[in-house]
Amino acid sequence: MAVLAICIFVHTTSAAPVISVEPANTGVSEGGTFTVNVMVDPDGVEVRGVQYKLEFDNTLLNATDQSKGVFLSHDGTSTVNIANKIDNPAGIIEYGETRTGGETGVTDPGILATITFNAIKPGDCSLTLDGVVMSDPDATEIPDVSINDGRCTITSIETGTVMATEPLSLSTGMATPTAAESPTAAPIDPAATATATAVETAVASQTPPTEPLSTASPSATPRQTMKRPSDNSISGFTSAFAMMGLRIAMYAISKGKR
Repeated sequence: MAVLAICIFVHTTSAAPVISVEPANTGVSEGGTFTVNVMVDPDGVEVRGVQYKLEFDNTLLNATDQSKGVFLSHDGTSTVNIANKIDNPAGIIEYGETRTGGETGVTDPGILATITFNAIKPGDCSLTLDGVVMSDPDATEIPDVSINDGRCTITSIETGTVMATEPLSLSTGMATPTAAESPTAAPIDPAATATATAVETAVASQTPPTEPLSTASPSATPRQTMKRPSDNSISGFTSAFAMMGLRIAMYAISKGKR
């Protein structure tokens, strides 16, 4: 009998209810909505009432709803909420529920409450349980309750888009940010390059003929050649006139001598 009593005592003292946020890790995109459950596993201990606070980062999450689960009422026993409050400015959710009928507690695991969140912006947010109190059918607090917190990871929509398009950009050989410009730039650049090359080639091919002209131009030989006939004609006319004048002078001198 003594051994049986010791075994019963050890089993009783070793039993410890567990309250958990499930799933323990949640992933959601920015702007998305998700839910978590607050689960209770009595671990063989009769539980009549439970209350808790759940703290979260209100810059990352916004709580929109908290609804009662079936943990304390799954056997048909009526229950009452002693607290059901969402305080987003403080980042705190409060919940409390107790059985009002019957003289026994609950020993089967179940969902105590379900909370709905809206993800505001990217980040990593802890869902921390605090102020947990469980009571037995005698309204006595149950000691050594184990607590398992949760965590939520919010990813950016833009980051998700970049990750999805990077493989496409690698396969097409074009970077995503310039994808809109690449189709236009690809046809134009070769044509512009070919045109520029053709123009440069044409100019280069025309350069040799123009260089002799530019070399001949400074000497002005053609222009001087065109002026020389007139100059020669003027010089000839002047010479003829001088010869005529000389002859007239000689005639006058000879006549005077006579």
